[in-house]
Amino acid sequence: MDKFLIRVQPGSAKRPEPAASTSPNRDTVEDKPKKKKKKTVQRQSTVKSWGLDWLEAEGDSGGITVYCKACRAFPPPPGAAGRKKFGSVQDPFTEGTKNIKKYSAERHQETTAHKTAYDAWKNRHIKKTAPIVEHIQKMDSEQEARVTKLFDIAYHIAKHELPFAYFPSLAGLEKRHGVDLGNTYINSKQAANFTSYLAAVIRRNLVSEIKSSRYISVLVDGSTDKSTRELEVMYIKYMMQDTGIPRMKFFGICDLEQANAAYIRKSIDTVFVTNDVLDYREWLIRFGADGAAVNFGRKEGVLKQLEAEMPWIVGTHCVAHRLELAAKDAYKDTYFTKEIDVILASYASFYRRSPKRVRELNEIADILEESVMRPTRVDGTRWVDHRKRAILALDRNYPIVVNHLTEIGSDQRSDVKAEDAAKARGMLKKLKSQKFLLHLALYEDILAGLSSLSLAFQSDDICLPEVKDKVQSVLSVLQDISKGESMGPKVQTMLDACTKGEYRGIQFEASEEERHTFTSQFVKRLVDLLIKCLEDRFESFVTDEVFTAATFLDPKNWPIDHDDFKSYGDREVFQLLKHFEGVLGPAGCDTDVALAEWSRLKKIVALHYSTPSSWRDFWPMIFRKRKEDFPNFFHLIEVLQVIPLATAKVERAFSLMGRVKTDWRVNLATSTLADLMMIVLEGPSEEEHSVADAVRCWYRGGQQNRRPDVQPYGKRNAQCQ
Repeated sequence: MDKFLIRVQPGSAKRPEPAASTSPNRDTVEDKPKKKKKKTVQRQSTVKSWGLDWLEAEGDSGGITVYCKACRAFPPPPGAAGRKKFGSVQDPFTEGTKNIKKYSAERHQETTAHKTAYDAWKNRHIKKTAPIVEHIQKMDSEQEARVTKLFDIAYHIAKHELPFAYFPSLAGLEKRHGVDLGNTYINSKQAANFTSYLAAVIRRNLVSEIKSSRYISVLVDGSTDKSTRELEVMYIKYMMQDTGIPRMKFFGICDLEQANAAYIRKSIDTVFVTNDVLDYREWLIRFGADGAAVNFGRKEGVLKQLEAEMPWIVGTHCVAHRLELAAKDAYKDTYFTKEIDVILASYASFYRRSPKRVRELNEIADILEESVMRPTRVDGTRWVDHRKRAILALDRNYPIVVNHLTEIGSDQRSDVKAEDAAKARGMLKKLKSQKFLLHLALYEDILAGLSSLSLAFQSDDICLPEVKDKVQSVLSVLQDISKGESMGPKVQTMLDACTKGEYRGIQFEASEEERHTFTSQFVKRLVDLLIKCLEDRFESFVTDEVFTAATFLDPKNWPIDHDDFKSYGDREVFQLLKHFEGVLGPAGCDTDVALAEWSRLKKIVALHYSTPSSWRDFWPMIFRKRKEDFPNFFHLIEVLQVIPLATAKVERAFSLMGRVKTDWRVNLATSTLADLMMIVLEGPSEEEHSVADAVRCWYRGGQQNRRPDVQPYGKRNAQCQ
């Protein structure tokens, strides 16, 4: 123990005086004068003979000064390893020194601060992208291969809408198959981190495409997720400059504090800023949404607020929603909604909630050698096509359902409740009614035309002239039915069945008077009401000068005779150029030159494109081949191409949101939800996708250096092994 004690003289309480320091920088007890050490003076040729390219010598034989060119050009930051001693501003080789012994230079060369400065000095002429290459080079090929495989697994999970919790198990499966993945980063948190980098690369490429276009449109819609949070989804429509094809892409999703116009307008700004598109007001020309008052309100709607900042912007009500509203207005308080929809809802509820009844239905179908189509709900906010499917299911199952309901309502089965038997008899009475069958057939014929129109409007590439053409086609068929010139195929089949009093083997009571009343009164009244509602909802496509003038640019409407084609469309093109003058001018379009280019374009079309195709095929083709010849006129075509006609794709994004953010993932952050939706909606297929860019971004994006070889600790280590 005595070696740990301070030795003192016996009888003395004082600590012995320490030995005098021999350091030249400290004061000693005896203040003896020291001889000044003589510094060696070298020649510049001697310094150069050392072969140190970073060492610079200045002066003559009377006294030269040397310094480090690298450390002067790139001084190390505070706290850098080796700076305090040899790399700081007090470092003689940074400030300059006359003590130029070789061993001092070699000591400076070994410091970390000098090595960092020397690397930067040697690479000072390399472009700014060099640090990326430098960082990725630090990760050897084996590490990069393992991380790339982990990114592939994360992309697979996101693309297939799977939870992040599957990441460790899928990685473990790959390791059991002999794939080298290491033991690092194999956890659900890193899966979410990898996903953010994968989505960032897709988003960066998308923003690059959008910024290359000259005009854009915004489409928005709101919904509530599983955590009862109000969210606004935004899409962008733009035209590809290399192909001339319009594209509609998912752009982002944003939380709403309140579902009113002010916060929706704020969310549009937020999504643009998040995606680093700050100058969007200069090239935003259209706003698309459903017909809600919060979007198109005349006083404080979102469109009104956008017009205050961008007077040239125009709003477009989704054509698919217009069709839904027209059909809803036409069906209201008619036999369709009062009787048929009620029976369809009761029929679906009667069978969907009872496996026993479905089993009995299938047994009857086997006896009748028929197949059962699953009953479909008719209620809810859906497209027109879902009503058609519900009617088709009842029509196909008609003889099976009638036989089964007859058995249940016969009071001969002890296992059937009296309430269910009464319900079966009530439905059976309606199903075997001639009036019901005739109206069901008319409903099916009407919905067949509206359903095909709705599906066309839900297409991503629906173009402006097609909307008017398809609406006019449906109206023409309905007008023929109203005039009695033709009947729908299903109505005609049902009228033939009514003359026999039998439909698909089921007997019912037929009445000639009732049939006559139906064909002469009911059909005309119901069809005329639908025609009026369609004309009211799509009136703007007939009266709006932009929509009307755009039809003259549809190649299908161009005259065949060359003389008629010379002056064709001049007035309409002038109207369009005048209407969009406030947008075209700042974008670099000379409207006077554009009108002259239209005249020259018609001559080329007449000579080389005698049979032009449709709008969606012709204009992208002519844009690719002739965009250098008619640069001003193609500004107008691009403006018309990006008009947002339908928001059905935005509605499909909500379906995806419901699949991704389930009841088990209600705590999923909105930013993570946006990343997952970006990968699913806009990411390429797994076969075509490369994660190399995401891996590079990830490697240089951390606050600290990535360490792919570090072994995890604790429970994570046990899971990985």
